Amino acid sequence: MTQGELSRVSAETASEVCERFDAGEELRKLLRPDLSPQRYLDLLEKKQLYPAAIQFLAHALPKREAVWWACVCARASAEAAPAARALRAAETWVADPSEGNRRAALPAAMADGVATAAGCAALAAFVSGGSLAPPEAPPVPPVENLTAQTVAGAVVLAASELGKEKAAESLRLFLERGVDVARGTSSWTARR
Repeated sequence: MTQGELSRVSAETASEVCERFDAGEELRKLLRPDLSPQRYLDLLEKKQLYPAAIQFLAHALPKREAVWWACVCARASAEAAPAARALRAAETWVADPSEGNRRAALPAAMADGVATAAGCAALAAFVSGGSLAPPEAPPVPPVENLTAQTVAGAVVLAASELGKEKAAESLRLFLERGVDVARGTSSWTARR
């Protein structure tokens, strides 16, 4: 996977990213203080720890880029057509991360189902900021890493929607798409 810089990732070390979520003992044993996010991803891929690599990258990316990655994977999944409303809502928020678009993502996610990759992508857009409470209620901010957790779920769901027999290859392919987003070579602006 090594080639090109992860220009959209601001963390200088893999340890900095792993502090944002519970990486687990096995993955923490692979960390070294000097390990860059790119080198850590390479190590996880070499060991074929695709779900862990997806979790790591989801936490390394800024929220907007992470939701875009979820959209790319959801669009490629077998369930994309039935969850078109959620996918459109997530993509709309990525293109214009306004409060109105963020709030519109929740009903789309619920209508199409959060058990789908597209539904998770829309939910990730909704939990990216603002308040989780209705507009008239006191604000309830989301937990900081909730978007990343939801994006990782969307990517893994997208791979599972392509079938169990293709799971490992789909996870590897979707990880590559996430790396493209992290490098800035896959962007919502190119889709306009």
